[in-house]
Amino acid sequence: MSDIRFVDQLGDAFERAIAAKQPSRRSLRHLGPTRIFALALLAAALAVTAVAAARVLTSPQQLATQSIGCYSSRDLGDVTVIWSDAAPVRACAQAMRAAGEPVPHLVACAWNRSVAVIPGSTGSACAAAGFDPLPREFTAARAQTARLERDVLALERAAGCVAPKVLASRVDAVLARDGWDGWHTQVRVDPANGPCSTVSSLGGDGRRTLAGSLDAATKTVLVSNAASRATMTLLYAGAGALAPRLEDRSASQCYSLAELRSYVSVRVAAANRAVSFVVNPPGSAADYGSERDAMLQNGCALLIDLRPASNGRDLVGVIRHRG
Repeated sequence: MSDIRFVDQLGDAFERAIAAKQPSRRSLRHLGPTRIFALALLAAALAVTAVAAARVLTSPQQLATQSIGCYSSRDLGDVTVIWSDAAPVRACAQAMRAAGEPVPHLVACAWNRSVAVIPGSTGSACAAAGFDPLPREFTAARAQTARLERDVLALERAAGCVAPKVLASRVDAVLARDGWDGWHTQVRVDPANGPCSTVSSLGGDGRRTLAGSLDAATKTVLVSNAASRATMTLLYAGAGALAPRLEDRSASQCYSLAELRSYVSVRVAAANRAVSFVVNPPGSAADYGSERDAMLQNGCALLIDLRPASNGRDLVGVIRHRG
């Protein structure tokens, strides 16, 4: 905990963005990095941040096992959080180009246990922002993390669907083999997420990474319950993923509740899955955009989420309907 509350709040917001384990309907609808807007007071508090950030001593391994924050402007007003095994500057430049943004000269710094890539051409830009230069050992630590990711993803592909404790034991063996001294797995049990297990998470571009699963402070690798890989791929991977496709289709015309149930059931059956429905569950009342909210006001039914059932194979459709 730092001496300055603002720095803790900003760091916590950054880490929450990085550590999300399960893909969501909203995050997976948009391909590419997730845009996280920093606090409005950031520019005014940079001088305070500089003092506190300088006190944080971060190991190369801790930096290498976190996502990268890519800042596109000198005022550091917003950050794009990505996971990549490429050199941080190159990875952020690619992310900016993919988002259609101009790419300034960039430099990689260490900040609050994470890597921050900011506009600048030399290490003096890091110091000016109150950040530290990356340690020399960072490149080797990032290569070690990339190797761990490849090995864990290979384990998951070979396993298909195994219980969390089984996958954890296999990952522990990989950690020992790859030289991760003192590291071990931690199983987070939540059967509602499915009977299978995962270390990786699935991004909107269909790529699996270890983002959010590695905690260098406690030297742990998180293993969680999950649906089968086939179900997750069906729902979320790629441009033709079933979940966003059916959610968008439900907003393309005004369906009655019965019509929407029937339409979704037919499409899910074509994928050799069964589907059950939940209508207006607690917490489902939200802002879905002006057009969709207008449809709800007019009595249309909307599919707002399509997710795995607890058996890891079948699906659950979440519908909003004013009735």
